[in-house]
Amino acid sequence: MHIQTRPVTPEDQKFLLELCGTTRARELALTNLDSAERTAFVLHQFQAQTTYYERHYPRANFDLLLHEGRPIGRISVDRRPDELRLMDIALLPRYQNQGIGTRLTRALQDEARRSGRKVTLYVEINNPDAMRFYVRMGFVMVENIQTHDFMEWLPPAG
Repeated sequence: MHIQTRPVTPEDQKFLLELCGTTRARELALTNLDSAERTAFVLHQFQAQTTYYERHYPRANFDLLLHEGRPIGRISVDRRPDELRLMDIALLPRYQNQGIGTRLTRALQDEARRSGRKVTLYVEINNPDAMRFYVRMGFVMVENIQTHDFMEWLPPAG
């Protein structure tokens, strides 16, 4: 499956909000929230994440992932002098488990290898699927920070 990227634009906000909702589906399924409350929760989470990223990662790349011209996800990366911070990879559920995340992560690791940088990221501790994925990709936990584990991947020496 060929995936293209392009920078996120203001016109993408509706899709990104929908995408955010899919990433919260598992935790929302454990609640007694009604439809309106779920919508409000997702909107709040989306706005909080957007604000946090804009404040803490002002130079990051926020890219939409496209398949056949249609948005299917996003990837956000902050390229720092000594590291590549993978802030977020999110895919619509029907595009998960098809190797897309693996290809995107390997491409980032290849970029890090060529530039002599490490790749770092945070994983929510209540997301065991993501944790298994990143461990499989060679990341190791460096620190537990309350709700998240901070992980890194170092390029091979030599």
